[in-house]
Amino acid sequence: MKGKPFLVRLPNTEIREAYQRYCSDHLRSLDAQSSVLIMRELKIQGYLNDLSSINQKTLQKR
Repeated sequence: MKGKPFLVRLPNTEIREAYQRYCSDHLRSLDAQSSVLIMRELKIQGYLNDLSSINQKTLQKR
């Protein structure tokens, strides 16, 4: 029996869209415990352009 994927709340639309592109390209979700790890992997894989500016935007919204 296969378990459900771990759901992580991603901070903004740009990151969610990049994550969805990654999942459809690789036919799997990222196994990560936090949105920070997911964002870092998306940056490494080229799905997000500038992680530092995204982090700043996320911090400004709080």
